[in-house]
Amino acid sequence: MYLPTEDSTEYEYSGNFLDRFVISEYNKFYLFWRGLYIASCLTSSYFYAFIAAFGKPEMGSFLEIVDDIYEVIFIISFILCFLVDYKEDGASVPVR
Repeated sequence: MYLPTEDSTEYEYSGNFLDRFVISEYNKFYLFWRGLYIASCLTSSYFYAFIAAFGKPEMGSFLEIVDDIYEVIFIISFILCFLVDYKEDGASVPVR
C-alpha cells in the first residue's frame, strides 16, 4: 500500500505487491494518455459516421489503419480503468 509522506504529495511504498500495478491518476504518462483518449473520443464519432455512410474501409487502406488505432486506444483505456486509483468524495488518500 502506498501511504502519503509528510509534506509531500508523493506516496511511499509500504509492501503490498499488487499496489505496484496501481497507477496514480496524477501520473504524467497517464495524464498524457487521458488527453489522447479524450481527443480520440471527440474525433472517432466523425470517423465512424464516415464509415457508416461510405462503408467499411478496404484492407490495407489508410482508413483501416486509423480504425485499428482507434480500437487499440479504446482497448488500452478500458484496461486502464481497472488500474488507476481514485479518491472517494472527501477522502485525501486514494482507494486501492
